[in-house]
Amino acid sequence: MLGLHVNLSEGVPVSSVQAVGSLLTADKVFLGKAGIRMAIDNGALNADEVHLLIIAEVLPHIIVFTLSQKF
Repeated sequence: MLGLHVNLSEGVPVSSVQAVGSLLTADKVFLGKAGIRMAIDNGALNADEVHLLIIAEVLPHIIVFTLSQKF
């Protein structure tokens, strides 16, 4: 079993900052928990960018987990 969580609110993204701009401040860091809530409420959060970020965070773990099961 593999358990992960995705970070959408704190620090810097694992994907390129240009690809997830609606999730970031002008300083290229995540909006924070309150900022994400406000972006959702205002319709400013881009769902495609959220999807891309989830893939960028989870895919490396899936690859490592899959490879480790073959040995």
